[in-house]
Amino acid sequence: MMAEARRAAQVDAETGEQVAELGTVAPARRATGGVVAPKTALRFVLAPLAIVSVVGLAAGLMFLPPSDAASDHTDPSGFSTAALGTSRDLARPKLSPSPSPSASPSAKASPSVSPSAVASTPAATPATATPTPTPSPAAAAPAVEATPTPTPTPTPTVDYDELGDSAGTQYATGTVNVRTGPGRDFDTLTTLSEDDDVAVTDREIEGWRQVIIRKESGWVRATFLTKEEPAEPATTSRSSRSTGTSSSDSSASSDDSSDSGFSSASCPKAGNLESNVTARTAKVLRAVCAKFDGVSSYGGYRPGSGSYHGSGRAIDVMVSGEYGWEIARWARANASELGIIEVIYQQKIWTTQRSGDGWRSMSDRGSTSANHYDHVHLSIGG
Repeated sequence: MMAEARRAAQVDAETGEQVAELGTVAPARRATGGVVAPKTALRFVLAPLAIVSVVGLAAGLMFLPPSDAASDHTDPSGFSTAALGTSRDLARPKLSPSPSPSASPSAKASPSVSPSAVASTPAATPATATPTPTPSPAAAAPAVEATPTPTPTPTPTVDYDELGDSAGTQYATGTVNVRTGPGRDFDTLTTLSEDDDVAVTDREIEGWRQVIIRKESGWVRATFLTKEEPAEPATTSRSSRSTGTSSSDSSASSDDSSDSGFSSASCPKAGNLESNVTARTAKVLRAVCAKFDGVSSYGGYRPGSGSYHGSGRAIDVMVSGEYGWEIARWARANASELGIIEVIYQQKIWTTQRSGDGWRSMSDRGSTSANHYDHVHLSIGG
């Protein structure tokens, strides 16, 4: 039937023209009764499955949580670098055989040097650059010769005991201490009363004049000395003032008194104390003994002692209570005439050196006698 149809088609029924023969036409597959070949059916099934699988795999990779390994690749700025790890699985391009123009032999020798450090250091220069010579330590800093420290010239020790040339006699303008050296820090050697004459030398150091006391050196503040001889009283000579005796009768009896108003009679209550003290100290002893008959005993000489007691220039008036204060105040009031330079009683002290300070407190020495509660102490100048 199909063959006849093909032949019938060769002549057009309306026009009567012959139509070219088209050949045998294969029947359509659907015309075979709707049966699809097995391979074609398999393609239709696998293709959608493959697309779904690829899409699901991609979606799974997008939502997959980062692994522990990825957490180790965290940039300090906070951005994760875990995705960069996949570059290890990719094929890497081959490196160019020619070296980078910025690289230097020193950079190749030290792989640990970072590129920024290589670029900033003088060693990261091209190989063609002329190397800078390293200066030697001697050329880097000129040698400085150490300047020797000059040896200080030792200050010569001044001998304050060496006597200078004699410069005559001067007179004390008031009660003043004679010290062993030119300064208040030196020990007191003796005391000069007002108008006392003293031999001086030509030595003077920082306002202190050297004087001669018993052929030994002493130092007195120069402002307390004068060359002008004091006027003599009409009725009393200098010898009577210094010894406390009358010029007309120097061998007065024990009941007599000097013109100065102080008794010159010996003191029986003092025993042989007078023989162990200086003449000035004996004068004070007699004056106190005659003035205060309520005192029962005296003392004060202690041989070997380094104080006024050892040199016979101090006495202890053994008394206590208010009666002792009467003696202490009297001694202070007559210190200039008697040559008294120090009065101590009941832990109080008065000195001619600091007479303007009045009575000063003393530190506790631990006992009644040491604190002078049972006697009045009097120190006398030499």
